[in-house]
Amino acid sequence: MTIFEELMMDAEQLPDGPAKLSLLEEAAKIADEAGDIHQGYKARLEIVDAANWSGYPLKVIAAYSWMLGKYDQFPNEFDAFRLLWRYKWIISTVAGFPEVSRQQIEDMLADMRRRFLEHGYSERTYLSCEYSALLTLNEIEDAELIFKKFRQMDRDGLSDCLACEQNELVNYYNIMDEDELVIKYAEPILNGKMRCSRVPHLTYSMVMMPLYRLGRIEEALQYQKKGYRMIRGDISYIWGIANHLEFFAHLDLAKGLGIFEESIPLLSEVEDSESRMVYYTKSAFFMKKLVEADVPFMVKLPKALTDQQSFGSFTDLQKYLVNQALILAKLFDQRNGNSGNYEWLESLEIW
Repeated sequence: MTIFEELMMDAEQLPDGPAKLSLLEEAAKIADEAGDIHQGYKARLEIVDAANWSGYPLKVIAAYSWMLGKYDQFPNEFDAFRLLWRYKWIISTVAGFPEVSRQQIEDMLADMRRRFLEHGYSERTYLSCEYSALLTLNEIEDAELIFKKFRQMDRDGLSDCLACEQNELVNYYNIMDEDELVIKYAEPILNGKMRCSRVPHLTYSMVMMPLYRLGRIEEALQYQKKGYRMIRGDISYIWGIANHLEFFAHLDLAKGLGIFEESIPLLSEVEDSESRMVYYTKSAFFMKKLVEADVPFMVKLPKALTDQQSFGSFTDLQKYLVNQALILAKLFDQRNGNSGNYEWLESLEIW
């Protein structure tokens, strides 16, 4: 057995995360040094998967870009379906970085559409990716039109699983502030009829606030408890963790503070700016509630944070979180050409 094979085998035994990625990256390096593009491609395919599911988007982008380049050089050497399937992840991944321009995102969408059509697939999955990109660009009205269009089309081989598509339907009505429809379309997931490796993890975090606003507090608490266990300590779910902070800002400040103390250290590993902005925003909202309730300042903060700045009160912490959220919102709004992110922060009244 070669060193490459040993590394790949060892990596296969590990859960997605830094340890597995380290082995896979070493395997890719060995393949590159040997000039073996097939092994290099195989290792990077695994890197894309492991990095995508464990929250390391920069590794996803780097590995996938290499794969796409090699496929274009040697199209008969590699499986097109496995490459195209992962292209769906790339669009939403790159859009989460404000340094990626609108034109670059639009060019990638056009490239995706061309490749999908060339290989005999419909526009449906392309449109779902366009919808996702439009949400990040804060083009909500256009996103709504695209969402309705692709939902009317027949599924094909590149469509996400039924549970993921149902979860996206829940997310859509969450964005549209349709609480009753959120719960209606979450029902097949909540009752266990639809699930996958990522669902109901995020679904639980999306139904808490709608249930709270509908006065169904006990149900909201039930899904909070279930959902947080599933995503606790996982940086790939930092967006969902932020939803738990928002929920407890309304209901239980002590429990929310415990979640904040557990989750704020994770932020140093979160690479994509959109997830960081969401976490900063909802954390700032939570801090505002602590300040309003005059809660004594007792909180455990990571050294990485206290090395940057000293905090003597929850007001200091709130101001810091608001500032970080505003910095990122400004970068996204400049990229997007609108004020959607600032308006979202303003609507949550985080300052």
